[in-house]
Amino acid sequence: MENRSAEYLAGLVRELSKLPRETEWVEFKVNAHDTRVVLFAPRPLSSMDRTDRVRAVYLHACLRYVNREYVTNTSIRRRFGIEVRNSAKASRLIAESVEQGAIAHDDPTSAPKLMRYVPWWAKGEARGPLLDEISPG
Repeated sequence: MENRSAEYLAGLVRELSKLPRETEWVEFKVNAHDTRVVLFAPRPLSSMDRTDRVRAVYLHACLRYVNREYVTNTSIRRRFGIEVRNSAKASRLIAESVEQGAIAHDDPTSAPKLMRYVPWWAKGEARGPLLDEISPG
């Protein structure tokens, strides 16, 4: 499979952001003959496995990036409906996604409370092991 440029991926995400709000995420399956696009409906965080959680955080990061925004603990809490008192849960989602290579620190030298994150391709980071399953191209 060919590598896609950051500009290509950003354009694709801009198109995806036009999907109805009730669309949870989109998955692309590409082979030598065709491309299949799968739209997923919203699901509660508690029913997602690790791959689903990383995919959801990654796509959240993509949408925020093309809107010139960053992923933060607050944005994750809002996106997944996590209460402020449970912010550690949002931190775990972020850590899990960084560990898998789906998102990267915008500035790794920032203080922990000021950390912001972007999709892996916005930083030119290497892909993590699960990303072949969750990212287009």
